[in-house]
Amino acid sequence: MTPGGDIIGDAILAGIAGVADKQDRTSLMRRGFGDPIEASVGVTPPAAHAIDGASHTSSATPGMMLKAAAVTGLPVEATNTDAQVSAAVSASHTRSHPITSASDHTSSAAAGQLLKADANGLPVNATNTDAQVASAVTNSHSKLVETRQATAIDVTAGTAIIILAVTNVAGGRTIALPASQATTGRFYIVIDESGTCSPTDYIDVVGQSGKTINGAASYRIQAPYDAVKFESNGTNWFTVHRPRYHTHDGTDAAPKLAQANTHESADTDSAPTALHHTLGTGANQAAAGDHTHGTGALAFSRQSTAISANASETATVVGVTNTAAARTITLLTAQCTDGRYYHIKDESLAASNANYIEIVGQGGELIDGQASQRITSAGGCISVYSNGAAWFIF
Repeated sequence: MTPGGDIIGDAILAGIAGVADKQDRTSLMRRGFGDPIEASVGVTPPAAHAIDGASHTSSATPGMMLKAAAVTGLPVEATNTDAQVSAAVSASHTRSHPITSASDHTSSAAAGQLLKADANGLPVNATNTDAQVASAVTNSHSKLVETRQATAIDVTAGTAIIILAVTNVAGGRTIALPASQATTGRFYIVIDESGTCSPTDYIDVVGQSGKTINGAASYRIQAPYDAVKFESNGTNWFTVHRPRYHTHDGTDAAPKLAQANTHESADTDSAPTALHHTLGTGANQAAAGDHTHGTGALAFSRQSTAISANASETATVVGVTNTAAARTITLLTAQCTDGRYYHIKDESLAASNANYIEIVGQGGELIDGQASQRITSAGGCISVYSNGAAWFIF
């Protein structure tokens, strides 16, 4: 082996050396390997230089970012342009930042509107505004929280009360029913808690803003412990019932009902379902003291009609709002049960002998022994109750 050579190179040189003629040997070397001396003369080793179009070629699009090819590691096109990458860097922001910053976020939600999640969980307009929800929350905690208002002076009934108790009637008192509360079904109960109400020391109840009471400008309470319920049809006020308090203690401290007209013999132990009671110690007799006779619970439902109609099975008050012609209110047989009652009221305030309101029983049930009863006076009212077989006025 020649110094610095290798097996293959030595074999080639040995083959050439076997050629006798020198000129032939030189020719073989030049044909097979080139002239080593000539090949090396004038060649300058490559120096460091820029990758540019003068010395290199590339298939990359101008402006595209480059990435290394998978196998060779040579530069090829990446996905984005330099401009796109620059814009993304400029638009980037810190990971934790206020969502309320308008410089970083946009929204189509209306100002003041509550938000809800859409199908993608992103915030969009909900149904109500913050103000509406705040108002609903306030009303839910304040509406009718205080049901009783006591007063010793002239006053306007509060908007969140039901019972207005007058504790001093000396010289007369005036209670105003606020016009803002004259909505359908709204009611107030005004009661004399002083126990000294009289024709001179009375309670005048008036409607504000021209709202009438039974067609008049005012209604006067002038009996001790008297209580009157005022109900609105959405326009004006009407009296519904007037429970009366009386005493059985034998004194003159409070008004009394005539024993002969309202009570059975004091020696009689009435049946549990008797309309009137007697005094005594029997199982169904009342003890001496104060008692109330009224029309039942203060809760009621109102039926309004401008034409002839059947009294609703769910109503206790039937308000007839139009008497341009005679109207008939029919009490259903199915409602003729022990203790059932109705108040039938002329809310048109125009009933007359010609344009009356006639009340009849559906199945021929009598009313105070008559086939029918009529309201013929403006603003008139008839209250009836049943004993399970017939109707009676009370």
